[in-house]
Amino acid sequence: PAGETEATVTIPVLEDEEVEEDELLIVNGLVTSDNTANIDPAGSVTIEDNDEAPVALGNISGHLFLDYNMNDVQDPNEADLVGVTVNVIDSDGNSFTVVTDENGDWIVENIPFGNTTSSIDISTLPLGVFHTQGEEEREELANMLTSTVDVQDFTPRVDGFVSIDGFAPRLILFKSGEYVDANNNGIPDVDDVINYSYRVVNQGSTPLNTIVLTDNIIDRGVVFGNNGNTASSLSPGGEIIFTSTYQIRPEDITTDNFNRTISLNVESQAFVEGILDLGNGGTRLVDNLSDDLSEIDVDFRLFSNNAEIDNPTIVSQTVNDASPAGVTVDNNGITANGDGTNDIFRISNIENTFEHTVTIYNRWGVEVFSTTNYNDTNAFRGVSDGRLTVAADELLPVGTYFYVITYVSTERGGEKCLSGYLYINR
Repeated sequence: PAGETEATVTIPVLEDEEVEEDELLIVNGLVTSDNTANIDPAGSVTIEDNDEAPVALGNISGHLFLDYNMNDVQDPNEADLVGVTVNVIDSDGNSFTVVTDENGDWIVENIPFGNTTSSIDISTLPLGVFHTQGEEEREELANMLTSTVDVQDFTPRVDGFVSIDGFAPRLILFKSGEYVDANNNGIPDVDDVINYSYRVVNQGSTPLNTIVLTDNIIDRGVVFGNNGNTASSLSPGGEIIFTSTYQIRPEDITTDNFNRTISLNVESQAFVEGILDLGNGGTRLVDNLSDDLSEIDVDFRLFSNNAEIDNPTIVSQTVNDASPAGVTVDNNGITANGDGTNDIFRISNIENTFEHTVTIYNRWGVEVFSTTNYNDTNAFRGVSDGRLTVAADELLPVGTYFYVITYVSTERGGEKCLSGYLYINR
C-alpha cells in the first residue's frame, strides 16, 4: 500500500587500524512493496574514522665479547661476554634491565620509536677489561657505559638497532721514582740516584705469560733490582713489583752561569708486555706504557674502563733561593797553646757552603792565612801558612788580627761576607 516505510540498513565496516580521513557513503537504490515499485531513495551517510594511530614499535639489541687482540672484530677464538647487565630506557621513559645470554647477546623488544638509551653496567663486566669496540658511541656516566640511539621508522614495521661492544684484558703498569741525596749535601749531583718502583697488574680475567718489563732510560744506565725485569706468568688480578736504580747524569742537571745547580729533572717511561694464550695454539701480545703512580689519586682498580693515562714518570728537584743557617764566627780569640780550648778559629756552617774563602791579615794588612777549604783539620791555629813576607809554619805573635770570610750559600744564595777582629793570645 501507498505510504511511507522506514527501514534500517546495516553496513558492515572492517576495522583496518589505518588512520585515514572520514569517508562519505552514498546510498541509493530501489524500494519495493508487494512487488510495487516506489520512489528511488537517495541520500548519504558519513562514516567517521575511529581507528587509533598504530604505535610504531622497534627492538634494540646488542652483543658483547672479549676482543683479545683489540682489532674491533670478534674473531673465532674470542669469547662472548655472558651475564653482563644492560639497562635500557625507551623514549617514553620506561626502564628495562636485561642480561647478556650465553651468546653474549641482549635485546629489548617492542619499544616505541624515538631516542632510546642503553647502558652497560661496568660493575658486571669482568675485572679489568676496557672498551675496544664501540667506545666512540658510549660515554661513561655513573659507572655505566651509555649511548643514545634513535629507534625510528616511518612505517609500522619492526626495526632494530644493534650495538656491538668489545672488551679486552688489560695489563697495567705503574712507575714511581724517588730521588736519593746519596752524599747528603743538599744539592742534586752525579753522586745521587733515583730509585724506581714498577707495579705490574693483570686486571684482565685471563692469565698472562712471559711478562717483560723495559724502560726508555735503560741505555742511560738504569739497573734493575734482584727480581730482574721478567716474570714467567701473572694470574688474573695478580701483580708483580720490580725495582731499579738510576745514577744521575750531568745532562739531568741544570746549572747557572757559575756552574751552580739550579734543578734536577729526569723524565722516563717504562713498557710492559705479556703473552695471552687464546687456546688452539693461538697467542696474542698484550702491552701497555707505564702510568705515573703519583698522578693517580684513586685505587687503580677503580680506573675507568676507558681510561688511558700513559703518563711519563718525572722526578725533579729544585734548589731553593733561601739561604741556610748563616755562617757565624764562634770565637774571636784563640790561645793556640794546645790545651784543647780555643786552639782554633771556629766558623760554624762554613763546610756547608758551596764555595768560600777565609783570609786572615795582621795589623799591617799582610795576609798570614788563606784557604778555600776551611774545616777543623784545615783551620787557623795562629800559625802562618807562608803567604808573602811571613814564613810558613811560623808562630804568629800575640796581637790583633783581621779576618775576612766570603761564601756562597749551598742553597743558591748570593755571595755573602763576614769580617771582624781576631785576637791571638798564648
